[in-house]
Amino acid sequence: MSPGVAFGSGEEFPWRAGANENTTITFTHDVTISGKELPAGTYGLHMIPAEEDWTIIFSNDNASWGSFFYNAANDAARITTRPEGAGHQEWLMYGFEDITSNSVVAYLHWEKLKIPFRIEMDAQEIRLASMRQELTNLPAFGWQGPLQAANYCLQNNINHVEALGWVERSISNNRNVNNMSVKAGLLDQLSRNSEADNVRKEAYDFARQTGVEADMNMVGYMYLQANNTDRAIEIFKKNVKAHPNAWNVYDSLGEGYHRKGDMKKAIKNYQTALQKAPGRPNRFR
Repeated sequence: MSPGVAFGSGEEFPWRAGANENTTITFTHDVTISGKELPAGTYGLHMIPAEEDWTIIFSNDNASWGSFFYNAANDAARITTRPEGAGHQEWLMYGFEDITSNSVVAYLHWEKLKIPFRIEMDAQEIRLASMRQELTNLPAFGWQGPLQAANYCLQNNINHVEALGWVERSISNNRNVNNMSVKAGLLDQLSRNSEADNVRKEAYDFARQTGVEADMNMVGYMYLQANNTDRAIEIFKKNVKAHPNAWNVYDSLGEGYHRKGDMKKAIKNYQTALQKAPGRPNRFR
């Protein structure tokens, strides 16, 4: 690898970390790199190779030619990183690895050397900001958009107050067991359990009125999620009675008994569901 730097010279000779024009890196949201905060934007990328730790520079000047006009006064951030040995890579390349929900390791790979740096971001806040923006547009007029935003908060146990506002909007647009289920879950996470119980009762009455198998099934799972297994089993049994030819009602009842620890009844209902399942994807669920 030959970026034109004499290791150990004691002088800084930034390298453009590529060829020709300035190598740049763009972040659409604020990030943290090795503990250094970087606002969203496009940065010129330079590196100072060394025998041990390398310096990576993120410059506010992203339009110069290579590193010929590099000026330290334009530095947005500097980090150090330890190079790693890697398999031979003929052409210089950049890549990503060790991907998580909130971070990723970016790297330069050339010849037998890899130069990594970890990029971290607040993925949940980024997603929330995106949903807030979306809900100022057409998705706000239906019930699915606000529900999806509220359900994201429920699944991640975050942002409960705003999420309740979203699910209330969904309910006002089209009241159904899906949005009532999310509302009950959010209330439970806020320890407002009596309010959550009232929502589950409303959902049960709603499902009785619709007579739809999937609605009553959802209500049963609302009680399972609230750890009221006995009530869930009661509801699943009523759904079996109302829809004796549907495989899914037996599967849900089996899950209820499974949760309760009654393996004999769980297996019996799972077997019935298996016999009634219409196709292979469901049969081996």
